[in-house]
Amino acid sequence: MLCLTKKFSLYKLIFLVCAASTFLYSAFINQTYLKRAGTDNYRTIYQNPALKALKSEIKTEPFRVATVGLTKASSFSGSDKNFFPAYAATYGLETVDGYFSLYSGRYQKFWGQVIAPLTRVDSGVHQLWTKSPKHIYLYAPLDDRFQRIGFIKFTDYYDLDLLSLANTKYLISRWPLDDPNLKLIYKPTHEFTKHSEWRRQSRFSRIKGLLNGDVPHYALYVYENRSVFPRAFIAPN
Repeated sequence: MLCLTKKFSLYKLIFLVCAASTFLYSAFINQTYLKRAGTDNYRTIYQNPALKALKSEIKTEPFRVATVGLTKASSFSGSDKNFFPAYAATYGLETVDGYFSLYSGRYQKFWGQVIAPLTRVDSGVHQLWTKSPKHIYLYAPLDDRFQRIGFIKFTDYYDLDLLSLANTKYLISRWPLDDPNLKLIYKPTHEFTKHSEWRRQSRFSRIKGLLNGDVPHYALYVYENRSVFPRAFIAPN
């Protein structure tokens, strides 16, 4: 009888450990999915209202777009700040930035000058750029300051003149930008409202919405660069 009691206690302990592990794992998975719900899923990437509206501009003369919205060159964190240039490319938009496994050293130097205002003051971004030159991005500062400040003074972090020279007519941003040459053409008011409503819902409701595909879109600002150069031009001198 004593032997059976010990065996029962051992099985009970194993069951409790397994149950606790399952619960913790489930909670972690739920949190991970919820964190990524508004970021890395088909609907938020391929059905974004701002990018769908911008796609209609393709009928005009050729242009390129650039994206402000990356803290690190990885989407693993599932942060809604990690909006990648490649997402814009899926709409048929030609990007001046993105992930390239092979490109000219001259373009690398060019892009180094585009983001020089940021890399001079942010050592973390400087290391990302020098260690991973395949990631040609308009990086956001790693200290999350874009989350805290209001409008971002664009020329404090990037060289708009060089982007203009590269035929960058539109800028897609996770945050509002401030520059006299940038004209706001899409403000994500509806998306911000949906995000606020989403955060107020219970975890169960958000998971249910995620499974049903009912998750908020990325809130993206779109700006027209009024100082853009045409795709091809002849210098007067």
